[in-house]
Amino acid sequence: SPLGKDRCPVPGAKPVHRPELFDDPSYVNVQNVDKSRQPSRGATNGQRDIFDMKPFEEAISPGASIVSMEEQLKREPWYHGKMTRKEAERQLRVNGDFLVRESTTTPGQYVLTGLQNGQPKHLLLVDPEGVVRTKDHRFESVSHLISYHMDNHLPIISAGSELCLQQPVERRQ
Repeated sequence: SPLGKDRCPVPGAKPVHRPELFDDPSYVNVQNVDKSRQPSRGATNGQRDIFDMKPFEEAISPGASIVSMEEQLKREPWYHGKMTRKEAERQLRVNGDFLVRESTTTPGQYVLTGLQNGQPKHLLLVDPEGVVRTKDHRFESVSHLISYHMDNHLPIISAGSELCLQQPVERRQ
């Protein structure tokens, strides 16, 4: 049976039409600029860099995003840590089963492994710049990507194939 318009099937649910998320929104600036809050040119000699990040540098520690991603993933029941493709595939039983694992061949790379139409799929979740993304969207974290696709019953589309996330395979304690 066809999936309908870019949606994953929901067991026991009736089809509901919802407006597409991320349709091309228009941005209209309705804010008024408060001229009294802007510094006068004479006070700064026009040399102030409005993009100066120095005040924020202390709050940003290098490598914090990688550490926090690992720590965040460890709290997720569907995260299995370092695992080979074959080990991950053995965990999948029915279409819609999925888990996230750390690659054993590329440390620090996270892979979504899922079962779709009886075939295991392995999707890299972090691009070379360290951004969690799918073909069409960027996400704050791997957890955000997973919850977004599960909550909205949207397939993850990669390399011409779809992967619907329906049942997380929880790691054994």
